[in-house]
Amino acid sequence: MALLNDIKALAKTDPEFATLIASKDTQAVARVLSVGRVALKERLAGIGTILVTLGAVEGPALLDALVAATESNRLVYWAWKLIESGQLDLGQPLTRAQIDVFVALGVISAGGGAALKALAEYPTPITEYAVRVALYADDGTYLG
Repeated sequence: MALLNDIKALAKTDPEFATLIASKDTQAVARVLSVGRVALKERLAGIGTILVTLGAVEGPALLDALVAATESNRLVYWAWKLIESGQLDLGQPLTRAQIDVFVALGVISAGGGAALKALAEYPTPITEYAVRVALYADDGTYLG
């Protein structure tokens, strides 16, 4: 029922999606609904992961900024310990929030921040079957 409500809400605000719903193409509806759907997973990172992900300029700049901040910021101090041991979890909300702070401060680019966070994301597409179950009643009546 929740998926049907989501489908109807989107159809009210997006005329193209409403047309797609009217076409009863459940595979296309599933494709549209799946765009950008991700869930977080544990993804441990260390110095090497940061260097490989951010590259030869941005990676060392972030690591240098972290090392410099360890004396004045206890959160950064402990995060650095996790990075040194390869145990910083990029899927944790606090870690992801810190990455956003580094982007806002200009320590790393928005693209670099997104790349680090993407390491802990995996796609969670909506299946065609789930769309079909949402859009059709048990008796075959189309609910869209």
